[in-house]
Order: sequence, then C-alpha cells, then structure tokens
Amino acid sequence: MRVLIVDDNESAGSTLRAQLEQYPGVTSARHVSSSEASTAELDSADYLVMRVGDGRTRETVQRLFSRDDDSPSSGYRRTILVRITDRLIPLDVAEIDCILASGPYADVLAHGRRYTIRASLSSLETELDPNEFLRIHRSAIVRLRAIATIKRLPAGDAALHTHGGTQLRVSRARRAALDRWFGQA
Repeated sequence: MRVLIVDDNESAGSTLRAQLEQYPGVTSARHVSSSEASTAELDSADYLVMRVGDGRTRETVQRLFSRDDDSPSSGYRRTILVRITDRLIPLDVAEIDCILASGPYADVLAHGRRYTIRASLSSLETELDPNEFLRIHRSAIVRLRAIATIKRLPAGDAALHTHGGTQLRVSRARRAALDRWFGQA
C-alpha cells in the first residue's frame, strides 16, 4: 500500500510517516507539503492523508489499518479527489448523492454542491463498490442509500429523487437492477 501524507505541518507529517513505515502492508509512505503535492503523486497513492496535525496521528493510523481486508468493499474507492479553487480535497464516497456524465468529465453531487472531476462514468462505475453505487442511466450513477423516492413511469422507466434533492431518470434497461437491490424483483 502506498500512502501519501499531505500536510504543511512538518512535525505531524513526519511522525505519521515514521509510524506508517512500521506496518508490513505499507510499501511506501511519503510526506509532502500541500504546495509540493503533484497530480501524479496524488493519483498513484492508495491512501491520501491530509492535514494530520492537532494530535490526530494515532487516530489516523488506527483508521487506516482498522478496515477488514476481507470485507466486500475492499479494493473499491473510498475517496474521490475534488478541486476547490486551487486545492484538491478528498471527498468520502459515502457523502456522494450521485455522479453525472458531463462530456469527458463527471459531476459529483454531494453536500448540495457540484464538483467536476476528470473521470468517465465507466471508470468510476468499476472503481466504486457495487453494493453502494448503481449505474441507473448511461449518464448517471447513484449512491443507493441516497435515494429518497422512486416513481415508476408508464414507459417502463422510472424517476428517482435523492435526499439531496436531485431528480434522476432510471432507464428501462437499468430499472431491473434497481428493483433487485430494493428486493422488488
């Protein structure tokens, strides 16, 4: 596992790096300041830890190694990096309502905001846990626990609303998978 620590606090970042290097599953742990972090480093890291300071080093290490590697969600993305002005911020996938296609980009809707990322829906569909996310249309992926209501439409398709207020169309071809997830098939 490759861990990248992005923290401007040299002391906290170095302490965490030293602790992580002791774990057998960590192949590399690197500490950089936010101004030094390159896109290539961010993309190649298995885990990104940001702003470790304030005595949270022990908590951060425990969180990194407390997950059960045999769990069904192992190997799936747990965060997506989104850009806010000039900073890259990790967004926990559990906070996402839905992801919409936007040409060669994808719009991630979370917390009532829209974040544009450089990724296709096809790649995101394979990287996200299928027990949590479902492709409901060629242009949309929804986090299943974010669904507030589903309305079946006469043509065989459906419309759904997320808890965040977004209305999405469910294609006829993908409605069966949605019904199976909710135990309706």
